[in-house]
Amino acid sequence: MGFAYLGAARGGQAACAAQSLGLIKQNGLLRSGCTLPALRRSARVHHRNRISVLRASSEPQLVQNFDSQRLRFQSSLTSAPGAASFGGQSAHVAVEGGESGLWPTVAPIQHDVGVTLLVLVGAWAWVRVFDFLTKQKYLGQKLSRKLVHISSGLLFASCWPLYSAFPWAQYIAALVPVSNGIRLLVYGLGVLKDEGLVKSVSREGDPRELLRGPLYYVVVLVFSTILFWRESPVGVMALAMMCGGDGVADIVGRRFGSSKLPYNPSKSWAGSVAMFLFGLLVSYACLWYFSFMGFYHLDTGDTLIRLAVVSLAATVVESLPISTKLDDNVTVPLTTVVMGMLLFPSGGNAFGLPQVNLI
Repeated sequence: MGFAYLGAARGGQAACAAQSLGLIKQNGLLRSGCTLPALRRSARVHHRNRISVLRASSEPQLVQNFDSQRLRFQSSLTSAPGAASFGGQSAHVAVEGGESGLWPTVAPIQHDVGVTLLVLVGAWAWVRVFDFLTKQKYLGQKLSRKLVHISSGLLFASCWPLYSAFPWAQYIAALVPVSNGIRLLVYGLGVLKDEGLVKSVSREGDPRELLRGPLYYVVVLVFSTILFWRESPVGVMALAMMCGGDGVADIVGRRFGSSKLPYNPSKSWAGSVAMFLFGLLVSYACLWYFSFMGFYHLDTGDTLIRLAVVSLAATVVESLPISTKLDDNVTVPLTTVVMGMLLFPSGGNAFGLPQVNLI
């Protein structure tokens, strides 16, 4: 049984991805002469170019309304001979115009809505887990709040690859933090009451706190999702610094922060060091994850150097005595975005820049 693709791309992305996969046009189909493992690896790498693995098939999938003008395949792809077989198995690849998701039997928008509903349920259950642990005295309120802060945004971002290549997928995904923002407004304004929610995400148990740090948190999630999405490292870094860096800094600072910064007695050396290290490590882990999922490539040394500069800048800003006026959930991701745009200049999808290739 061969390995079949049915995917889509637009413009030069399609031609570039097709060339990298070793595709040739034959009898109205694009076929690959590369080995099956190589085809699978290339599929993951080029998923960001709108080519999605769908199913295995013993026969090529017929393409309806094949539009070579729309896909703009280069001439070298239209005159090559038949694809070679390997081990008695040929890799049949079909590319058609438009956008496609990961599953052929479900329309992309339906798939994305389904993923969003599952993520919403998971987010609600995740907060309830910490609410339960707090009520049972397994976790203190402050530690529980910080663990929610650290994990929620990272888990949400880790779900982005589940969405299809549908152009509006990021807006559908953004409904998750938007809905949580509405919930914070409802409970923060006192329209409804939820003592467990308030204890899980607030410092002092005051519902009005939901309208500050927690609300800023979900606003950052919304903008990172809509403006940068998964093809750009900038939004991912902003979430990693806010969640992993700032979140861990607070935990470490409270426990080991006896030595205070000379210019800000509310911040400690231990917290700042933790902010820098965990901001760097969590950011790299997130970029590696999205690289593994095929959205961009990483060069470890160069990426770590640039991430270290971003993390240092975010740490310095977080340590300044401005936190009484500006929340860390605003200053840290904002600093990360600015530095990320400078150091990863090809990573700003929201600003019409090309997709990033971190090599």
